[in-house]
Amino acid sequence: MKFSKLSSIVILAVLAVGFSSAYAVITITLAGNVLVTGDMDVSGAITGPTISNLDSRVTDLENTFLNPTPNCSGSAGCIPGYVTENIDGDTLKVYGKSIRLTLVDAPETGEPGFEVARDFIANACPPGSLVIVDEDDLQTGGTFGRIIGVVYCDGVNLNDAILTAGLADLFISFCTSSEFENTPWAQFHGC
Repeated sequence: MKFSKLSSIVILAVLAVGFSSAYAVITITLAGNVLVTGDMDVSGAITGPTISNLDSRVTDLENTFLNPTPNCSGSAGCIPGYVTENIDGDTLKVYGKSIRLTLVDAPETGEPGFEVARDFIANACPPGSLVIVDEDDLQTGGTFGRIIGVVYCDGVNLNDAILTAGLADLFISFCTSSEFENTPWAQFHGC
């Protein structure tokens, strides 16, 4: 999915109720991602601890929307965004929405290898990392409210990376119900 103009990206500024003197609290979000939070004085100047990275975060997100790389396959969602939380070795959150790595079966809480798999994903793609989620065309219904897909973090396919590291197993029973069944990485791991 490509956008031809920056105007396709909507920036919404929300002024919170709670003026103190001549100040207002302001939060600026882009596609649901908080870019900056700070105080706005009567002159319109915004100050706050995160204002300094606003330009780079807007540029990162703008480049992802205008030039998504890698290109998503199929016709389901192609979701660029920032990681907001790492859950385990096969689930993370982007803008607070759970994303399940398709064809990946990592150890669950309490199972041997859980911490190592979770930490692998957390180190490879920590919160704040820019990702592209290529939703699986054949699993758009998701499970447990999660989107199922391939996650690219800094151009690295996390699904392939955790399988290659030997920290998760290929979910073979889902190969025939995944659009990614015939991709080189899925074939390499046993689909």
